[in-house]
Amino acid sequence: MTEKTFEPLTKGHFILPLSNTGSIARIQELGFKLPDFIDYSYDLESNIDLKFDMLLSEFKRLLTLDLNTLYQQNKQILEHNKNCLSTIPYDNSILEIFNV
Repeated sequence: MTEKTFEPLTKGHFILPLSNTGSIARIQELGFKLPDFIDYSYDLESNIDLKFDMLLSEFKRLLTLDLNTLYQQNKQILEHNKNCLSTIPYDNSILEIFNV
């Protein structure tokens, strides 16, 4: 995962990341919350073509919903995620790899 996943979370946006299998669970392990109205089951698929098709279908489904209402109903989750990054411990492993 890169900043392309975390930046929208810290800005109060919903996300639909296309990443390694299991990335949604990892995001949640870090303390971020994700809304129930988004179907993240595509993240469990290991076949990238099928995963992309599932993600595209979910994106299209979301476009049919009233996103303003969903935003209002999930505002607490978005606020939580805005503040979450400051509570995650810094991963020093990259410093160890480069012996810094």
